[in-house]
Amino acid sequence: MAPEIKKYKDQDYKALSEQHDAKWLFVDPEFTACFQSITHTGNFQVLDDNDGENIVRSIEWRRPHEIVEEPLFIVDGFRRDDIDQDGLGSYWFTAAASVLTLRTELITRVIPEDQGFDENRYTGLFHFRFWLFGEWYDVVIDDRLPWYKGKLVFCRNRQHPNELWAALLQKAYAKICGSYEGMTYGRITDGFIDMTGGIDETIPLKLPSASENHEEEIKQLLIHACEKKSLVGCSVKSSRGLDYLSGEKYYGIYAGYPLCVIEVKDLTTPTGVVTLVRCMSPWRLGSEWMGEWSNSCPLWDSVSEQEKRKFKFQRLAAGEFWISYEEFWDFFDQLHIFHFRTESMSEWNTSSSTTNSSTIEDSSWHEINFQGQWKVDESAGGRGSKDEPPEKYWLNPQHLIKFEVSTEMNPNKQCMMIVGLISEEQRKLAFHAKPKIAVRLDLYKVKETTDIQSHIDEERKFYMTQLEEVASSDSYPPCRSVTKRFTVSPGTYIIIPSTSKYNEEAEYFLRIFTDQKSDHMILKELKVNKETLTEEEIKRPIALAEAEAEIEEEKKRAAEMEAEEQKIRAEVEQLTAEQKEADEKEQEKPKENGDNSKNEEKKETPPVVTDKASVGMSAHGRKQECTIQ
Repeated sequence: MAPEIKKYKDQDYKALSEQHDAKWLFVDPEFTACFQSITHTGNFQVLDDNDGENIVRSIEWRRPHEIVEEPLFIVDGFRRDDIDQDGLGSYWFTAAASVLTLRTELITRVIPEDQGFDENRYTGLFHFRFWLFGEWYDVVIDDRLPWYKGKLVFCRNRQHPNELWAALLQKAYAKICGSYEGMTYGRITDGFIDMTGGIDETIPLKLPSASENHEEEIKQLLIHACEKKSLVGCSVKSSRGLDYLSGEKYYGIYAGYPLCVIEVKDLTTPTGVVTLVRCMSPWRLGSEWMGEWSNSCPLWDSVSEQEKRKFKFQRLAAGEFWISYEEFWDFFDQLHIFHFRTESMSEWNTSSSTTNSSTIEDSSWHEINFQGQWKVDESAGGRGSKDEPPEKYWLNPQHLIKFEVSTEMNPNKQCMMIVGLISEEQRKLAFHAKPKIAVRLDLYKVKETTDIQSHIDEERKFYMTQLEEVASSDSYPPCRSVTKRFTVSPGTYIIIPSTSKYNEEAEYFLRIFTDQKSDHMILKELKVNKETLTEEEIKRPIALAEAEAEIEEEKKRAAEMEAEEQKIRAEVEQLTAEQKEADEKEQEKPKENGDNSKNEEKKETPPVVTDKASVGMSAHGRKQECTIQ
């Protein structure tokens, strides 16, 4: 059964479509064509591509027919190179949308195909669907777009300028954010969440406290995520000292830019089996690996033609490449994994989807949701650190989950559980210039000696003498959401969400993804507090020690994150300028063979860069067998 889709701002697409036609075009009263829809603060800068002047007050709004000669909504399906980056700073959103074009069943949920510019159905009205804080919404817009001196100001398709789905999608999201300026705040995972309803997790690859088998564990995690049909990304931190603005790359990869992981495969070579990871850049002009097993690497010469065909070696698109898992592990710093629940693909009956629902049932996640609120003097207990009354922590909401797993289906009786916590809509806070709400989640296991059923029946909370600490998410990072992966055995668990400050009021959405269905599951929110607590019931040895140690690190981490985001925004602006210059030079060349068809895959010549890697050495110091051009 498909989920209920609510009407954003109570605007009904079907009803509005019946009220308008090509002679009486729809005008959206909820997101008007005005200065405030570009910038809600009035301080936002939009720079001209040519002279760098701020054009924000010179922007006009025009219908597609006033911008291009023959506007089209979609040309030959969705493709990742339909979206070019812009100077808005919403690179995270355009990258997320680009990745979704690889999965027809995902992109067609966001972009309904019952709309377009053909004469029979054009009304100046379009609609798109987003997942907002636990609910799907249908967002209606008119098709007036920001325009300046003959071209679109923000998202556009330079290759096919008359294809406009991406520009209209961006406008719908800007409406949610309150303005185009509101889109400058975000991460690529934010875009994935809002366009899929999935759950994200970021996993560091290099951990000082990691086990000896950590490299193999991450490899299995990567394989497991691909089998689960999850979206997977990887990235190199900017802290490595790589500077895009000076034209530097490391083996062809820009720091700070996420890449997509498509699949993991074992390649048979004359010297043995090598595990390869297939990656892709979301952008037309960007990162492409130039080390071992890259597209031009002579190592492929020793591989049989049959094996090459299995790896689609001759048919890789621009920006796609293979890299050995050994190099992948040494080179990249983080994994970004985005998961979907079982029904998230199969229950949407999209006309163009070819997804096998039975396969999805076997490979996807099972989801449980809780929606709640931290209330002042009632359930907003804060972190319980030394700066706040530690007993107040136990005022925070408690969510109980009790489950059993079939021994026949799972002999080890282990379950993978991913828990995500999303705080109150951060877009609203940013729009009203309010500080972000930092959140954390803690997982406890209830001791078997406890009378669990009486607590469930009476909705009474548990305390430290009845619980065992399992693990926690990062300590209150300045992000919209936090996620933590746990491997647990059957039993009864308590999840406690909290904010970084006592009496900080906000709503939250708690999500639990499990990789197996439980034979018997009990879900319950416990609300009844005990009036007086003993010191033993209050004290949380591990969590409190972590909180005290990390509280001093938070400001430093927040400052580093902000500095990295600013750097990436600057890099995106520079990348956009380079793309524009490259496009202009391409247009100046005489056309020898006519226009290239959109259906033709054409590899782009990578830009000349200064590579920080030593030529002749691999990413981890071994002799390099491939030449870096």
